[in-house]
Amino acid sequence: MTPQRHSKHILILLILSLVALSWISLWIWNESPAKGFLDHNASASLNQINLISGLLFILGWTLMVFAMMLPTTIPLILSFHNLINNQTNHKTLVSSLIVGYVGIWSILGLAVHITHVGIHTIARQYLISDRTTLILVAIVLALSGLYQFTNLKYRCLIKCRSPFSFILARWHSNSSIRQALLLGYKHGVYCIGCCWTLMMIMFLTGSTNLVLMMLIGGVMAIEKNSRWGLRIKKPLGYLLISSAAVLVVWPLVIRNQ
Repeated sequence: MTPQRHSKHILILLILSLVALSWISLWIWNESPAKGFLDHNASASLNQINLISGLLFILGWTLMVFAMMLPTTIPLILSFHNLINNQTNHKTLVSSLIVGYVGIWSILGLAVHITHVGIHTIARQYLISDRTTLILVAIVLALSGLYQFTNLKYRCLIKCRSPFSFILARWHSNSSIRQALLLGYKHGVYCIGCCWTLMMIMFLTGSTNLVLMMLIGGVMAIEKNSRWGLRIKKPLGYLLISSAAVLVVWPLVIRNQ
């Protein structure tokens, strides 16, 4: 086995180990008394919306990024590794790429938490009913479904599905850690543009259903990396829109029975 192939195998093993450790950590967290700091619905009911709960949520969100998003980014990481493997600081550069990618997702986690605080503050102040909440969830699902048909979704998905081309267009072979960070950051931006609707589903359900997280992670991996990933873009949009319609109609059906 050549040194380059050996290095590649070690990198894959490290990534998979990090992903496995993230899933195990989330499972332990989900089974512990601290679950309320990760689950939006639980933290709202426990009135734990403060700086500490925010920091803990971002920590949990980052774990979810490692668990769900890092597997979908393996083609990017390996392509970058193959390109810079002969450079003396290639390990640092690969690590910087991952940090840049995870970093932008963590910033999104902060935005999600702030939005969560705002929503629940308004809900407590105006005593929003369960029916109104259900309609708001349906609106989010419908908008997420419609987003699947937009040109922005397509452009972001294409960028995610072409990691080597993405790297070649942005890497200038100067062994710069800053450039590697920016490369991971920029790819993360496109990844968010591609996957934010699916992550929103997890947010709406409270973010701690590990089975749902695995299903969503699998869908994102298929969409980004499989040969027929583009084919599920529209069916997924129809599914989200249909789910929104069911949320609105089903309570009316039950009430009239």
